[in-house]
Amino acid sequence: MVVATPIMPMLKEGGPHKAVAPPRYEYILGEILTMDGIDIPGTLPDGTDTIYMRARGGNAYWNINFGAASGVNSAGFTPENWLEVIGPIVNLTAINFYGAVGVFVHIHYMKEVW
Repeated sequence: MVVATPIMPMLKEGGPHKAVAPPRYEYILGEILTMDGIDIPGTLPDGTDTIYMRARGGNAYWNINFGAASGVNSAGFTPENWLEVIGPIVNLTAINFYGAVGVFVHIHYMKEVW
């Protein structure tokens, strides 16, 4: 007889494992940036700690909190048609994007709420 061991232990009332509610996010703002081969700063509204982004028409690159995004030298990379979640980051102060001419970056600025 084969017994499967669950990856996560079962949650029991009063047991050592407590149920944790998943984080919830509040939508703040969305924008679509049209890349043209140079660095473009994102809007980053007050309260933003999480960014959902998707690149369409090519790959996108990004940097948070420092310097311009410039292709392969950027800290972040999002392949075409992939969803990227950046954060939550408590000290998020700036984000810059880079992509080749014709790449669109769809961005949703979010705030984690409990």
